[in-house]
Amino acid sequence: MDHAVCEDNYEKIKTVFNEADIVYIETFYKDEDQEFAKINYHSFASASGKIMKECEVKEAIPIHFSRRYVESDQLEIETAFYKAFLGN
Repeated sequence: MDHAVCEDNYEKIKTVFNEADIVYIETFYKDEDQEFAKINYHSFASASGKIMKECEVKEAIPIHFSRRYVESDQLEIETAFYKAFLGN
């Protein structure tokens, strides 16, 4: 799910994905680049993980990374996402 970070979108996400079995969710930017996320109408790692946790999704898979990042950056994004999603 591609989405911009804003409360209106979060309410829609909660309605659609509440207690879903699996969701593939955008994690376009690193947390440190969240201003780019807001400007470009995308999400960032911990915001996507947090909303999936709030939806009580059983399994969430981060996808749709910015092309600006190399593989090690994507691993950093995934780590931040899962930390927010799993609460670790």
